Amino acid sequence: MLRLLAPPGRLRRPALWGAGGGQRRYEHRSVVAIRREDLNPWERRAPLAPRHVKELTAAGHTVLVQPSNGRAIHEKYYERVGAVIQEDISEASLIIGVKRPPEEKVFPRKTYAFFSHTIKAQEANMGLLDDLLKKEVRLIDYEKMVDANGFRIVAFGQWAGVAGMINILHGLGLRFLALGHNTPFMHIGMAHNYRNVSQAVQAVRDCGYEISMGLMPKSVGPITFCFTGTGNVSKGAQDILNELPVEYVEPPELKDVSQTGDMTKVYATVLSRHHHLMRKTDGVYDPLEYEYHPERYTSHFRTSVAPYTTCLINGIYWDPRPPPAATHRYTTTIIILPLSLPPSLSPSPSRLLAICDISADPGGSIGFMTECTTIDKPFCMYDADTHIDHDSVEGNGILMCSIDNLPAQLPIEATEYFGDRLFPYIWEMVRSSLHGLTHPLIVGDGTVRSAWSDPPLVPRVSGRRFALLWDMLPYSFHPMVARHCIRRKINMVTASYLSPEMKSLQQSAEEAGITIVNEMGLDPGIDHMLAMECIDQARTDGCTVESYSSFCGGLPAPECSDNPLRYKFSWSPLGVLMNTVSQAIYIKDHQAGVPMDFLPGFNLEGFPNRDSTKYAEPYGIQDAHTLIRGTLRYKGFIDAMSGFVKLGLIDSEPTSLLQTAPPPQRELLCTQMGVATTLSQEAFEEEVFRRTGGMTVCLVLLSLGMLSDDGVPRAPTVLAALTKHLEARLSYGEPPGERDMIILRNDVGLRHPTGELETKHVSLVVYGEHNGFSAMAKTVGYPTAIAARMILDGEISKKGLVVPMTKDVYGPALKRLKEEGLIITCKSTLHE
Repeated sequence: MLRLLAPPGRLRRPALWGAGGGQRRYEHRSVVAIRREDLNPWERRAPLAPRHVKELTAAGHTVLVQPSNGRAIHEKYYERVGAVIQEDISEASLIIGVKRPPEEKVFPRKTYAFFSHTIKAQEANMGLLDDLLKKEVRLIDYEKMVDANGFRIVAFGQWAGVAGMINILHGLGLRFLALGHNTPFMHIGMAHNYRNVSQAVQAVRDCGYEISMGLMPKSVGPITFCFTGTGNVSKGAQDILNELPVEYVEPPELKDVSQTGDMTKVYATVLSRHHHLMRKTDGVYDPLEYEYHPERYTSHFRTSVAPYTTCLINGIYWDPRPPPAATHRYTTTIIILPLSLPPSLSPSPSRLLAICDISADPGGSIGFMTECTTIDKPFCMYDADTHIDHDSVEGNGILMCSIDNLPAQLPIEATEYFGDRLFPYIWEMVRSSLHGLTHPLIVGDGTVRSAWSDPPLVPRVSGRRFALLWDMLPYSFHPMVARHCIRRKINMVTASYLSPEMKSLQQSAEEAGITIVNEMGLDPGIDHMLAMECIDQARTDGCTVESYSSFCGGLPAPECSDNPLRYKFSWSPLGVLMNTVSQAIYIKDHQAGVPMDFLPGFNLEGFPNRDSTKYAEPYGIQDAHTLIRGTLRYKGFIDAMSGFVKLGLIDSEPTSLLQTAPPPQRELLCTQMGVATTLSQEAFEEEVFRRTGGMTVCLVLLSLGMLSDDGVPRAPTVLAALTKHLEARLSYGEPPGERDMIILRNDVGLRHPTGELETKHVSLVVYGEHNGFSAMAKTVGYPTAIAARMILDGEISKKGLVVPMTKDVYGPALKRLKEEGLIITCKSTLHE
């Protein structure tokens, strides 16, 4: 997402009237509108309550409220605090709601705030996103309003938990009845049947009173609840259960209480990761390791918790992304559930009867929950074959409740709660909307952060929109994104190579009047800029360039190079392996060796990559006798990778061997080498020695666990399986434990008009911060951000495809990189 930095003093909090922090004063007044919720008939919430509107109108702002007969808070209460009730809200600069508006009701060039549900690429809302871009709307997405720690600022989570718990208690009553058991849960209705939450709480208390009187049928045994998650969702659900006579126990105690517990109470447990996750190898749970290597763990929920749980309340956040390597907290929790259930209830309820999936992520943490239920049809049954019996509480299987708009069932309390969290930021949203779409937004901690849906913020600069592509997509998708940018006339920046497919878009980009900047990262990127700075200066001095070499590497800092490869992944693991073995084209005085002794203390080695010769013309050095670009690694890496190739591990051909029941690591190696899997360890090592020319590779395989009996990761190819295995073994530890390092070295050989030879040595060494950005993030992220700002400010005005090889681009960019703390050194060596 695009993050804009506001110049100091440009944005400030509005002044206050009165020392007590009373009325707020603005230089200008605005028109704010609360739109009608018309997406779903059950949606009765509003983003702000009357008391919030009162503060806005008291500060002199006009608040328009679109009339709605479905809104839970009657419009007369808004009118009493100064709001104007009217249908036409087109004059408002800021339009706020809860859910998305229909496309046809979106006004162009306005600032909107609502839940767009697009950050996980929800397909149903992609059409809306296209329409917003077409109409040049600025979207403030509540889901992207986060604090300095990345936690969401505004949400309805607590009331989702409250409503979900009320609903599942009602559902349990129906499910028990379908199995032939009348229980006190039958007196609890769906959450929306109550005028307010107090009435619902009273119904739950009445149910609890009957349970405490011993009116729960002995045929069902003690009832147990299991909560997952510790956030607002889970806490809201627990608040409702606490109205029953409940005793909380630890998960290991569930078995006993489910069989011999007191029938005048219910039991509950809160499940954390350490209660059900264990390392596959030794059964131990290491929370730090699990954050970054969840694939090493399995869950015993199926055997230790599920058989003794009557009802599971799922309140965890689910993130569909794989765990990044030492960059972000991995928030996905996988719950393994038993799908084979007996057809009826036994005297001891030692099976899972119901699940309330409050998180409501189809295909998410409850893996077999593939679609949400609705308020009007809240329940369905999943049987052992994941067959869904819709709108039913009868039959075999698990009762599921997975409503995705639960807070709408308690609209008054939910509106008050949400408004309290949103209102502190309304002032800056109002101020921002007054200044048009080029005015950034302050959210939360005073830093400008992205509240914009994906695609990101689309500001206006001289009539042109701008989009920024960070390289989170594989490079093969970049031409597709570029075509979308051309169609929508949106500028684009990427750190990836200028591929032939991207080059083919030159004319289309020019005709669209947009700029697409490529190769604006580290390598390619900073290396280009440093090269052209040196080469252009040489031409000015009358010199000719006879040789050029550039080597760059993302490495672990020396103190963190603690594995046999002395390497850890700071970018795409598959990209690293492919780059290692891909064909390279270069010019090097007819030599193949590339000594890397420019920093002797690092013990580096290098190897050429890709086609270096294609830069001869852009650099203007067609007559150079040496032209090579390559990759840096610590010594020993190249021999190990060469051994992997000789053993058949860098095999990208699809194989069924890994897709069904992956074999043990050693067995796969034997298969790839074409030797018997029954070969003794000694004979196996001799064969590895013979093929690779030494014991180094065998020791690497052994230390990386590639000769064990553990199964190979499931993957379509041997190379993909190797990638998964190495990613798990060669990832950076959580900060502040480990840091990475970038080394970039350009050597430019010059011939002076006097005949004198000189070599310019340009070096860049950057270390990651223990509690901040990695070196890779700095050296790739800074250049792309700088290019984005240069386009916004009109410094890069050329249309079509641009690479940073001209002085008007590399000059300002290098200057700003130095201001960001990147130290670039240049030394010279004179030759006789």
